[in-house]
Amino acid sequence: MDYLSWNDKIAAHFFNDRMAGRDVLIFVNEQILEELGADNGADNGSDVNDFVQSVKCGPDWVTSGNVCKKAFDTYRDWRQRQLSYPPYVAYLALFVYAATINGDFDGKAYYPRLRKILSAAEERRSSYPDFNRIVLLWRDLQEWTKTDKKEELGRFTALLRGKWVNVGMPLSQTVLSEEERRALPYIFEKASLDPLDPPSDEALRWKLVSHGRKLLRSRTQELLKGKEGDDNPALRDALLDFILLQLSEAWEEPESLSAAPQVPRLKRTVWARICLERLDPLSGTVDSRVRIKTNETFPSDGLHFQVGERSYTCHEGVAPGWSSKLKQDGQTKTIHLEASELDWLKGAAIMDEENEWEVLIKGARVKLFLKLQSERLPGWVECQRPERGCEFLVACHEDAAKAVADWGETSCDYLRRISTTGLPKHWALFEGAGARESCPEFSVLTFSTRPHLDLEGGIKARRGNEYLRFARPTIVVDGCSGSELVTIDSKELNRVNQSMSKWQIPDDLPVDKTLDIAVFDQNDEEPVRGRAIRLVDPFISDLVHNAWRRDRTGEVMAENDGGVFEGPYVSGAVVHGNRLEEMGDIDAGLPTYLSDRIVFVGRIPGDVVDWPHQHLPTHWDPVWAISQTGKDAWRVYYCGTGGADDEPVSEWFEAKKGTFKTWKEMVWTKRRSTAPPKPSRLASLWRRYQKVASFV
Repeated sequence: MDYLSWNDKIAAHFFNDRMAGRDVLIFVNEQILEELGADNGADNGSDVNDFVQSVKCGPDWVTSGNVCKKAFDTYRDWRQRQLSYPPYVAYLALFVYAATINGDFDGKAYYPRLRKILSAAEERRSSYPDFNRIVLLWRDLQEWTKTDKKEELGRFTALLRGKWVNVGMPLSQTVLSEEERRALPYIFEKASLDPLDPPSDEALRWKLVSHGRKLLRSRTQELLKGKEGDDNPALRDALLDFILLQLSEAWEEPESLSAAPQVPRLKRTVWARICLERLDPLSGTVDSRVRIKTNETFPSDGLHFQVGERSYTCHEGVAPGWSSKLKQDGQTKTIHLEASELDWLKGAAIMDEENEWEVLIKGARVKLFLKLQSERLPGWVECQRPERGCEFLVACHEDAAKAVADWGETSCDYLRRISTTGLPKHWALFEGAGARESCPEFSVLTFSTRPHLDLEGGIKARRGNEYLRFARPTIVVDGCSGSELVTIDSKELNRVNQSMSKWQIPDDLPVDKTLDIAVFDQNDEEPVRGRAIRLVDPFISDLVHNAWRRDRTGEVMAENDGGVFEGPYVSGAVVHGNRLEEMGDIDAGLPTYLSDRIVFVGRIPGDVVDWPHQHLPTHWDPVWAISQTGKDAWRVYYCGTGGADDEPVSEWFEAKKGTFKTWKEMVWTKRRSTAPPKPSRLASLWRRYQKVASFV
């Protein structure tokens, strides 16, 4: 392959739609180069030697100089050439590849490795000629991914490894190999890490060391352990940030790894949290409940689990991403699952076989509970890391009680034991506030050593970092010490409220411009965290114009001889060729799109149809559509005419005697499991129907 073919193949391997909004590491070793070369399709293929020779030659517009000079000349004014990818990516890949080769080198030697693969005959000096200029290429690659491409192909951040400004750039790309990255989901699973409730960075570091012994390279483990010297904490922090980002994204089934056995997984694996409600220190009681937190879409009929001899169910809750509390199936009186019946020490797993959901309850000797005001949940919710300066509860097994009490005495404003019932046997409960220092013995009592920046909510306009201007995300900074300053384009932002580490993005920012978010510690001039976003107005993608044109029957249309589509058509979401005033009145029909099962009810007791088991009514007009939203959950929608004729009829009708019981059941008997219609005037009409149903 020639140089540009290698360049584009390597760039497309790392920067593509699949990596939109995600951090990219350009880890290049011999194996990756061989795999990319084998995809060339030529009879003899393209190997590493072919790659090195192509890079030494460079693109056709560069003719002289050593490799570094050619790399710089390739970079100069490259955007004027209108290329798909920056043309210097192959050079950067070469410099990373040099850091990965083995041989009789000093452990920290870089330039001898580079000279070996280049067979360089230059004077043996400490550095390579012109290598100091390559830092501009790394920074330009960061600019290309974040500003030019708006993170649609991935997000690259120029990092340093150690104290070496020039060599530190390629070395930073070797902190995690491709094989290690593919192994992360398996490590996360072994370490019982919840992507929606990650541990502190310190706790994550030691979990990776403990559970990644056979899956992480020794150099990666040494970096995590902090044994490479005092010049690597910044790179270690960058590695942990990168891994935390992988954890926060959707898990995928681990790929084939020689050291990682294949684990059969259900379609969805999610985590449950224990919630402590109605804590009463005077009576010594607490209710322990179970909720699920997930980004998955809850099934319309809820989830159903078998716990021992009892069946439990839950549905999507009021708080986004949270389920309702697990409660017993088929009970007229609400009976919730007592979390104390589960094994808090070893953990537990419950299954919904029909929907293929596996719900895990984390096992631990110590459990931390916080008040999540932003989640709108009552009581105390199980969390995997503490927050500074707030109240908290700690539940622990009796063998950990002394260590927890000792930590509270030295590192908290106060921590006292509560005598209470409602916890598992041999468990104790503490209440405290103002934790200042970590308790290294227990990961859930370990503080993050630095803040983490994330974006919560909002509506993305497309992949990457673009958000609709009217649906801006909220900035969330985790691991705050309370002194952080958050800015966007150097403008200081206000907190949502002082009790939460969230900042609101103002609505007066420019659109279609890259906006830099920065988090500053009070003692630092440089930001400790950063992110880039863009705000855009709503738009219709150009791809819509490439969609099939279909006529009123749904058939694909073809252009006539003049290249014109004759007659009205639909293309994606665009309707062409029909004016609304020419269409006349349209009978929208009954709202059968509301659910897979809808009971239509008319104004006369007995006017009822259970669709789709029965045909839609033809001799009477429905007033209400009662749609099924769960196993025994319903919602009422108004579908009447809006006039006085929609009032219920209270007289007895013998002709409807065979069906009025069903009418009464749907209007009156199921009232406790049926959500009333909105707005209030419709709810008032519905109550009149219920009053009639209570007497018939």
